[in-house]
Amino acid sequence: MTANSNAFISDHSKALLPGLEMAEFKPPKWFVRHGLLKYKPIVSMLQSSWRHLAQAEADGLTHLAPFIVLFNKPPAEIKAIVGGHVWQQIRTANVHTNCNRMVLRLVGSWSLDEAMEWPAHERHHARKMLEFGRKFTLLIACRHTRPGEDLMENLIVAKDFQRMNGIIDPTWGRKRLKREHDALATAKALEGADPTPWAKAWFYDDMNGYSFSLLKSESELAIESATQRHCVRSYAKACKAGSETVFSIMGPERATVSYNTRHMQAQVKGYGNRKVSRETRQAALNCITRYFTDLDDREAAGHGLD
Repeated sequence: MTANSNAFISDHSKALLPGLEMAEFKPPKWFVRHGLLKYKPIVSMLQSSWRHLAQAEADGLTHLAPFIVLFNKPPAEIKAIVGGHVWQQIRTANVHTNCNRMVLRLVGSWSLDEAMEWPAHERHHARKMLEFGRKFTLLIACRHTRPGEDLMENLIVAKDFQRMNGIIDPTWGRKRLKREHDALATAKALEGADPTPWAKAWFYDDMNGYSFSLLKSESELAIESATQRHCVRSYAKACKAGSETVFSIMGPERATVSYNTRHMQAQVKGYGNRKVSRETRQAALNCITRYFTDLDDREAAGHGLD
């Protein structure tokens, strides 16, 4: 807890609930789930606002509870303070989202406007995300995360760009940052990578919008590894020996598939080794079957693919 957030909290938590001992107090589930019991000033704020919280629960407005704790006022007064636009965001969010915004305000010392950047659909806990990324980086990731996207993925891109000594322009959008990240990652990945191919080019487009490219040199594996943030570059020796085959996947979902010919096992990974959809995995398996069918046909004809 920073000095600023402590000052903010203390200004709003001077009057504790009369006659209520800490041992008798039972915090709501959302409060416990977000790990807030260790912040005594916030616990005091929760106790102080109990009357407003009880009325909100009776009115079916439990999802507003974190902001009731934050302001220690009833919903109508909070609306007057924050304005109609911000109130609409609060009113339409669930208790998990509103609690994350409260955490950013109190624990992270974010302004209210900054805290409202937290994506309404995000499943992660803001308290944990504050530990994972600096304020500027996390705020950029929040702004870049659209409905249905994963905040963590955008945060990883931003952190990785900074790790490579890239400087994020706050005016950049999500696509611009990803382009800058990939360009910098590619440049760094190519340093010392051997561009000599060990196989001929092979491409495949399926009927569902997926495109596959055989990665046939250490340079290509290095670029894939850097842009997708995984360790496929380390497969170069095995690929050259013929015991591993790797394809880049484009289309509905960006991914990488590697196939171990010795154990006949496939790995399909998204950005940062994330799991992929069932559709992408099936498309990747179909690609592997197609590649080795083509390879057998070419070898039978006396040509080969490598």
